[in-house]
Amino acid sequence: MGAGYCDVAISVTAEEAPRGISEIIALTGSAIGGEDLLQNMMRHLLPNAENLLTSHGVDEIKSKGLLRVATQNAIQSLSSQNSVQIDVDLGNGMKICKVVDREEFEEVNRAVFNKCVSLISSVCMMQR
Repeated sequence: MGAGYCDVAISVTAEEAPRGISEIIALTGSAIGGEDLLQNMMRHLLPNAENLLTSHGVDEIKSKGLLRVATQNAIQSLSSQNSVQIDVDLGNGMKICKVVDREEFEEVNRAVFNKCVSLISSVCMMQR
């Protein structure tokens, strides 16, 4: 999975292939990726961001950038930790202080993960 696309492939190695050449025998993909995970978490941490930031007189671009970096760091940390503390000062007294655990992250991104499972199932069916 990259930032904006998820590819799933089944390949055979040179040792397994009849002609001795590694080859892809089934491939599928979708325009989902890490950016979807990130955006879902950002919306989860700060629902109605535009309205909230504007009503608090906060620089929207700067605040969203700060939230993005904090969310990226949290997602990366959740790959090796069960929970992570997110602390972001968005300006003008507006802050996000929240502990997010892996279970919450997975629930927020359930649709993305289900799509990945669907891609894997789809490519397995192609291979048969």
